[in-house]
Amino acid sequence: MKGLPKIHKPGIPLGSITSGIGSALHRLVKVLAKPLSSALGSINGAVNAIKEAVHRISEENLPVCKRDYMALIEKCIRFGSFRFGSQEYHQLEGLPMGSPLSAVAASLYLEVLEKNHYKKILPKDAVWFRYVDDCLFISLVETDEGDILSKLNKDVKNIQFTMEAESHGRPPFLDLEIIRNGKEAIF
Repeated sequence: MKGLPKIHKPGIPLGSITSGIGSALHRLVKVLAKPLSSALGSINGAVNAIKEAVHRISEENLPVCKRDYMALIEKCIRFGSFRFGSQEYHQLEGLPMGSPLSAVAASLYLEVLEKNHYKKILPKDAVWFRYVDDCLFISLVETDEGDILSKLNKDVKNIQFTMEAESHGRPPFLDLEIIRNGKEAIF
């Protein structure tokens, strides 16, 4: 297990990263994740998001029929195994980081949340960008960011957003330099 320091959060907590490599399901989830990767851009929430994505994938692009594929996906997600040293473990909550299936499942789940929930919370003129778990929100009108943050955090208990306000007209997002020039944002 590795710890990834989240230097943008107070107290610099560690995000745990476990390795699924060599675990009982690693080879299987690698095969299962491949067709889902093509659905990007287009645990119950993650499983439902995957079901929605699988519905859009042609069965000929899957390693098995859709029914069996979804049964395997659901078992792999709910089992959530990872290996540390020579020991195999079962993760009780969330998706194990390091599993090829977890990144795709989490991204699909966030896409569903964005489409069905988050877009309704944001002002109509707002722009929302996301890369993995980093989001950028820009609004052209005066907004109460604290109120929006509170509403986003009430939506799903296990997904909690933090906020970094822009400084000197420069909103922080990944390693991009974004400069707010009046009502425009220049990337």
